Amino acid sequence: MRVAQYLETSWRSQGLNISIDDLNHGDLPRWLEVIDLLPNTAPKHVSLGNIVTIGDAREINDNDVIDRCIQTLAPWRKGPFRLFGRPINSEWRSDLKWERVRSHIDLHGRSVLDVGCGNGYYGWRMLEAGASSVTGIDSTLLFVLQHALFAQYMGNQQAILPLRLEEFSAQRLYDVVFSMGVLYHQTNPEAHLDAVCKLLSPGGTLVLETLVYPTTLVPNERYARMKNVQIPSIADLCHDLEALGFNDVDVKNVSLTRTLEQRSTDNMPFESLAKALSDQNALETVEGYGAPVRATIIAVRI
Repeated sequence: MRVAQYLETSWRSQGLNISIDDLNHGDLPRWLEVIDLLPNTAPKHVSLGNIVTIGDAREINDNDVIDRCIQTLAPWRKGPFRLFGRPINSEWRSDLKWERVRSHIDLHGRSVLDVGCGNGYYGWRMLEAGASSVTGIDSTLLFVLQHALFAQYMGNQQAILPLRLEEFSAQRLYDVVFSMGVLYHQTNPEAHLDAVCKLLSPGGTLVLETLVYPTTLVPNERYARMKNVQIPSIADLCHDLEALGFNDVDVKNVSLTRTLEQRSTDNMPFESLAKALSDQNALETVEGYGAPVRATIIAVRI
């Protein structure tokens, strides 16, 4: 299979010696099959702009193949993308988050690690911003396959490894490490911050984007319908980063998450933010907590 060969080559280039057969997932054969139905030619048009784009509609004769591929690889959480003329309408308008982050970090010529990278949307935008290389890690195999769908046409500019952070054995230190939308899902947030710190070169930059709350919140059961979350306060986050050896800890952006940015779509038809907010007060979750607020913090490793 073409995409299986691409993935194994990409992983080996990052020092990960596993085969596609080592990945035990019942949906993997059908994901590989639909991707391999796509054209095996270099697309005439590629864009790493707000809508990450491969090809246009004139380059493929069977639009049903494209539609089947997009549908089989759903749900699409991050985006937007466009594949041979077909839009992929993701749950997150990730371009909006990227705009809040992009102006605060210089990526030109810098090596990047993206922890919990999802399907690689941000990695493509990092390359557009001048990063010399991007490595992503994410344990959700569907996201790795969504990335491969596009990456097979891009070459080895960005690699995504099917790993959790604690499984990742770095071959190098990185100039910039991104952790976006990951921290509040961790059972031990301090260990997560310590791990990403150790992946940075001295003087390297951490870009941390996370849900925050006025005081650190450990919900009794759920927050915005999410289980097993811990939401830090900005003050506690800054204190923890300084204790781990970061300086120049700078809060760059704090913003309320809106349903314009996170919503159900035809390519992600399941419940999204609207169902997590109170019908009576959109500034509260269904559990009675304050609605989701996200912050971007940039810090430098000493």
